[in-house]
Amino acid sequence: MMDEDQERTRGQELVVRTEEILNLAFDEISFEMGYNGEKYELILTPEGDKVKLFELVYFRNHAPKEVLERWNILVGRQPLENIGLRTDDGWDISGEDVRIWLEERGENGFVISAYCEKLLPLLREREGRAWWMLTTLTDQVLGEIPHMRYIDDFDVLEAPRAEPSIALSRLPEKLKEKGLELSTDPESCLESYLGYTAKPNEDPDADWRLDIMAGSTCCVPLINGYLNGDNDFMDELHADGAAAGFLCYPLDTLREEESSQKIFDFRDKLEETLAAGDGPESLTLIGGATGLYCGYVDFIAWDIRAVLQKAKEFFEDTDIPWASFHTFCREAGTVTLKNPPEEGADDERTDG
Repeated sequence: MMDEDQERTRGQELVVRTEEILNLAFDEISFEMGYNGEKYELILTPEGDKVKLFELVYFRNHAPKEVLERWNILVGRQPLENIGLRTDDGWDISGEDVRIWLEERGENGFVISAYCEKLLPLLREREGRAWWMLTTLTDQVLGEIPHMRYIDDFDVLEAPRAEPSIALSRLPEKLKEKGLELSTDPESCLESYLGYTAKPNEDPDADWRLDIMAGSTCCVPLINGYLNGDNDFMDELHADGAAAGFLCYPLDTLREEESSQKIFDFRDKLEETLAAGDGPESLTLIGGATGLYCGYVDFIAWDIRAVLQKAKEFFEDTDIPWASFHTFCREAGTVTLKNPPEEGADDERTDG
C-alpha cells in the first residue's frame, strides 16, 4: 500500500489498517509511519507516558526478524533538523517560530516556557490543540526520548517574557552545552533511576509502602499513582494484559545492629533471581525500597503467574517468615506467597 501510494492519498486507510493490527496488543496506541529511503518505519510514541514507554520497548524487543527485514520499529518521535509542523487546518510552525525560556530544576531536569506569536489565535480558541502542536514540535526538534528524560514541565505563554530567550530549534544545542547526552535510545530513559526518601508511618497496620524510609525507582508515575489512589496507569497496563506491583517481606530477621548490608544483599539476591534466565520475558524490574517493617521490590509484570511462581519458590528457600505480592492499586487485595508456619495455608489475604 505504501509503495503504491505515490500520490499520498491513502494515508487514512494505512493508519486504520495499522491501528487494527496494533490494537491486537494495545488497547490504545499512538504511532507514525514513514519510509526513510531504505526501510519502512513504524514509530510508536509514548506521548510522554513513562509507563507506556516500558510497554512499547517490551513490544519492540519482540518484533519478529521477518518484520525487521523490511521495517524499523522505533520508540519515540525521532529528532529532525529544520523540522516544521503543518496541520490539515492550515497551521504551520517551525522551530524558528517558537521562543523558549529554559530553567533548570534539580539535577538534569528542566522547565520549558514556550511562546509562539503565530499560534496565539489558536491558543485562545483551542488551547489544547496549541499545546499539542508545541509539545509535538519539541519532540521532533529534540527527539521524544530526550524530551521525556530531561524536560520535567512544559508551559505555554500568552505573552513573551522580558528575559532573553532562544529559538526552539536551538534547544538540542543548548542541552548539549550543559553536558547532556541526547540519545534517542528509549532504554536510556527507562534506566534513569530516582532516589527518594519519605517520613515513614509508624503504624504497623498501615497500608503497604507507607512505612518506607528510602527507595529508588525508574517509574515515578506508578509510585505516585499508588500513594495518591490514582489507578489510571494500572488500568492502562491491565487493558494491555500487563500488571505492575511489588513484593513485600518483613525485615526483622535481616536487621543487624551495625549495618543494613544484610537487607540490601537480600534484595539484590531477590532481584537477581527474578531477572535470571527468562526473567526479562516475564518482568521488568523498576526499583525497590526499605521501610520500617518491610522490604519492597517493584516491577512491571508481562506474565504475572510466572513472576509470582518464581518469587514463591525463592521465599520458600529462605528464613523469611512471610512474603506477599500487591499491585500498585491501593485498594486491591494482597496475594500471599509464603505464610508464617503457625497461620495455616490461606492463598489470599485481602486487606488494604
